[in-house]
Amino acid sequence: MKFEAMKNLNPAVVTCIGDVAYDANEQVIEIDQPSYDAELARLEAEHAATEYKRLRAPEYPAIGDQLDAILKHLNYRRTQGDELVQEMDDIIGDWLAVKARFPKNG
Repeated sequence: MKFEAMKNLNPAVVTCIGDVAYDANEQVIEIDQPSYDAELARLEAEHAATEYKRLRAPEYPAIGDQLDAILKHLNYRRTQGDELVQEMDDIIGDWLAVKARFPKNG
């Protein structure tokens, strides 16, 4: 987060070693310490506040599995007489066509 804080304060920062920031010409860039401390604290607070996202992400089912379940449900509703918006009906048609071309046991 140190690099990100320095880069946020000065876009010319391309690298940092320890607490020293450098530009593309390997020249030292002076960073105002109070501004740096404030930006680092802001980034750390933001990181802590969004920890739940990083914890949840690996626990969720794969996106493909989620979409497959949604499409199966919508296709079921369609076969029960529910009308879907045309775009969704088209997507389900394409989805079913792929399943027919590449059957699970084929």
